[in-house]
Amino acid sequence: DFEYYGSDENYRWMDRVLSQDVVTAFSEIHQLDVYDENMLRFVTRDAADVIEAAQRVGVKFVVQGAYWVQNDQLSLNAQVKSVRPLQMVASARAQGPVDQFAKLTADLTLRLFDQLK
Repeated sequence: DFEYYGSDENYRWMDRVLSQDVVTAFSEIHQLDVYDENMLRFVTRDAADVIEAAQRVGVKFVVQGAYWVQNDQLSLNAQVKSVRPLQMVASARAQGPVDQFAKLTADLTLRLFDQLK
């Protein structure tokens, strides 16, 4: 799940794409069972948040992040957190021109992977 920290609605679409790109990338690691937030929330409809939902269904890790755009520069931040105990196990940042969205997303994901090896 990625949260948008900005007021320009023209960039709000990026949250869904970021989430899907990260889920797709993590799905390539065959040792992991990967679920997106919508699936978790569907299975645990009354969970207060994604961490509680993950704990209920036995998911071990969640990826959460944020992004913002300022002066045509995109800043991405993501964390991989274990849910039991709740702690951050990896974090990464990427920043660059908005028109390099795909490259920045890939860089962010690779930085997370490097920390999880």
